[in-house]
Order: sequence, then structure tokens, then C-alpha cells
Amino acid sequence: MTLSRKTAKNEALPKGWRRVKLGELCSDISYGYTATASSKPIGPKFLRITDIVSDRINWEDVPYCKIEDSKIDKYTLRIGDIVIARTGATTGYNQIIRSDVHSVFASYLIRCKLKQSIAYPFFINCVLQSAYWRNFIEGIKARSAQPGANAKDFSSFRLPLPTLPEQKAIASLLETWDTAIEKTEALIAAKEKQFKWLLRTFISDEQDNPRWREVRLGDICEKIVGGGTPSTENPDYWQGHIPWITSADIVSYKTIK
Repeated sequence: MTLSRKTAKNEALPKGWRRVKLGELCSDISYGYTATASSKPIGPKFLRITDIVSDRINWEDVPYCKIEDSKIDKYTLRIGDIVIARTGATTGYNQIIRSDVHSVFASYLIRCKLKQSIAYPFFINCVLQSAYWRNFIEGIKARSAQPGANAKDFSSFRLPLPTLPEQKAIASLLETWDTAIEKTEALIAAKEKQFKWLLRTFISDEQDNPRWREVRLGDICEKIVGGGTPSTENPDYWQGHIPWITSADIVSYKTIK
């Protein structure tokens, strides 16, 4: 989703829309719990900054922590909550909680619990992934040599808010695109894994297969030649329609492990 600073601040909003601060849309904005992470299931999942910097939270990789029963409810994450990193180079990184996982959040995260009667969490999540949000964060970072933000900073973020039905419609459309992208990436990853397995299986076992033989690359190529760069002194060489491929245009080689 793209929201420009001009659109959000200067242009007239569509009918029914209004400008609000993020803090006005939240019933609670709070800091996380301080604890030591553990790989052993000693308590609820313990969500940290490192767990929210990717496109999706991989709950299998999220560690656990010990926490007193009396504090669990205060720090428990629920579907629709948004967590935002508040320190270092990751300041502003955020994720929405999509899964009902027994979890709490760490102290370097700030949780926004939205008033869902006026703010649809998945729409607000889209706004917090936009260029407008990134520009807002860059402005906060520029104030100090040590990047970071606090709950008051995040609360002051202003955004254009559609009506609730429009929020849901916009979020539904964007979520459909995100889901399609996620499925495509998963398919590519699966195909790549299968490709690597095939190469390992056939190439590593070639000496055991009497029907295989070892050859030089040159033996199976009609011609191997080096490329060239058109002369920059002749403008005619740079005004045509023949594609010129450089090393930068080639996808980097991935080592097969």
C-alpha cells in the first residue's frame, strides 16, 4: 500500500475519511516483558525484534520464556495486535499477530491494541507497511544519533482513516495479493529444494552409475566465447534495440549444499 506524505497531510480526504493519530485508535500501547529467551518450552512463546523483521512471523523459530502467571494476561498477544520495534536499525519494523499462539512480547517491542469498533487491525497493518510510515520513522531516527522511538512517538503518527467498511474492503484486497505472493514464494522455495535434492542425488552418485561418464564442459558446447562492451565513443552502439546483458543482470549463483 502506498501513501505519500502529500496525500496524507495536504490533500482533501474522500467523504467519510478523517485524519487521526495512531494513539487515538488504540485502547492500549505498551512495552513488552523483560526475560531471558529459552529454546525449551518453559512457558509461552517469547516474541522478539528478530522474530518480526521477516515478511511473516515464523512461530516455529520463536523461543519461549518464563513469566509469572499474574503477568501473563498483561503481555499476552492476541490476533489483531500489532507489535512495533522501538530500538536500533529495526526501529519501526512491525507485524500484526495473525495466529492464535500462546505468546508474550519482549521489552524492545511496543504493542498496539486497536479499538476494533473504529479501526480494522489488518488495514492499520497495511498503513504501517507503507512508505508514509517509513518516512515518519526516518524523521524520528534523524532526531538522535542512537535510533529509537517510544510509545509517545508511535502514538503521534497521523494517518488517513476510511470508514470501517472501507478499511475492511481495502485490507481484504491487499491481503489477497499478499496471500498470492506468499503462495508463489512457497512454491518457488519447494521447487528449489527439489532441484537441489535432484542434483545432490544424481551428481553425487554419478561414480556408482556405470551409464554415466565424466566430460569437460567444452566437450558438450558448440562454442564458448567471452563477451564484449560496445564502444562508448560511438553513440550509435547505444541507441539500438538489441538487449545487452551484463554480469549485473544475471541472477547470482546459489551454492548447492
